[in-house]
Amino acid sequence: MPSPRKYSKILVLCVVAYFIYMLFQYQILVNPLTYESNCDKPHSSNHSSTTSVAENITNLKNNQPSPHMAPASAEIDFRVFEHRSHNYTEEEVASAIRHANMFLYLVETENPFFICMPPKTGSTQFKALFAYINGGPNYLKSLGINIQPVHDDKDFIAYRLTELSQDLKEKHLKSSSRLLITRNPYERFLSGYFDFLSRNGNPKVSFPQFLFMAEKKVRKSAIYDLMPHHHYQSVSEVARFDQTYYSAYLRLEEQDLWYDSFVKAHKLEPFLSKLVKEGTPFYATSTKPNDTIYTKLEQSLGKSAWKGNNLNSDGHVNDSASKLFTYYTPQLAKRVYDLFRDDFENFGYPSWNGDPSNFHYL
Repeated sequence: MPSPRKYSKILVLCVVAYFIYMLFQYQILVNPLTYESNCDKPHSSNHSSTTSVAENITNLKNNQPSPHMAPASAEIDFRVFEHRSHNYTEEEVASAIRHANMFLYLVETENPFFICMPPKTGSTQFKALFAYINGGPNYLKSLGINIQPVHDDKDFIAYRLTELSQDLKEKHLKSSSRLLITRNPYERFLSGYFDFLSRNGNPKVSFPQFLFMAEKKVRKSAIYDLMPHHHYQSVSEVARFDQTYYSAYLRLEEQDLWYDSFVKAHKLEPFLSKLVKEGTPFYATSTKPNDTIYTKLEQSLGKSAWKGNNLNSDGHVNDSASKLFTYYTPQLAKRVYDLFRDDFENFGYPSWNGDPSNFHYL
C-alpha cells in the first residue's frame, strides 16, 4: 500500500499540472496575440471550432462571470510577438532590396523602423502619421476633406525603400524592425469594393461581379477604370511577404492590443503628444487596464475586433465591417478565401462559411 508521503507527492504533482493547464488556457483566451506568435505557424480556424467558440460565448454569458476576473488585456511587450531578431543577414538584406515594394517606408525616430501599409489596411491614416513623424506637415487636419496630398507627398515618398539612398539602406536594413499591417481579408476585400464604387461614380457593378473581376485580374473596361491592382491583391502579395523577412505583422483588428507597446518601443510619444496639442489626436484605445474578460468577451473570442477610435478619419471610410453579412453568401465567402488564401495562412485569420453567426475577426 502506498505511503502517505507518496500520496502527498502525487497530490502536489496534480495541483501543479492543473495550474499549468489553467495558465495555458488563460494565455489563449486573454492574450491570443501573444499565444499565436509563439507558435511556429499561425493557426487557422475551421468551421467546427468556430461553432464551438460561438457556443462558448453563450455559455459564459449565462454563467455571468465575476467582474473581478483577470484583466482582458494586459500590456503586451512589443518584443513578444516579433517573429525574429533584427540582426538580418546579408542575404535577407539583399532580398528585401531586390523585392522592395512601394508601400514599405522608413520611419526615422530614435528607434527607426520600416513599416509596410498595403492599401485598405488604414494606410491613409498611418501614412499621415508617419509622414508627420518624418518631419512633414500635419495631414491629419484635412483627411476628412482631401486625402490625396498625403499620398502625393514627395518628401514622404522619398522614404520608400524603393527610393532610399544606398547609404540609408545599408544603415537601417540590417538592424531596424520591418513591420507589416494586415487586415481580415473578408473585410478588406469588401472595403476595396466600396472604394471601387466611389472611384468610378458608383457604377452598377454588384459585389459578385467585382469579385469576378478581381479573380480574372481585370484592370480596366470600356466603361470604367478599375482601382489599382494592389487594391485587390492579397496583403502577402503586395508586401512581398516571403521575400522581405518582416519582424512582425500587426493585425488591424488587434490595434488595441499592440498600439501602446508599438508606440513605446519606437519612442513615438513626443510626436503623439504634439498631435494632441495641435488638435489632431491619432488614436484612442477602447481597452482599459481594468477591463475584464467578461467585459471584453466578444473580443477575447474573436467575435469583435480589438479596436478603439481613429480620431481623424479619412474621407473614404466605408464601415465595411458592419456590412459583411449583407454582401457575403457562403459561395462568395469561399471564393474570397480562395483568392486570399495566402493571407489566411500567413496571418492566422480564420476561414468563414458565410454564416453570420460563425464569423470571427480573429
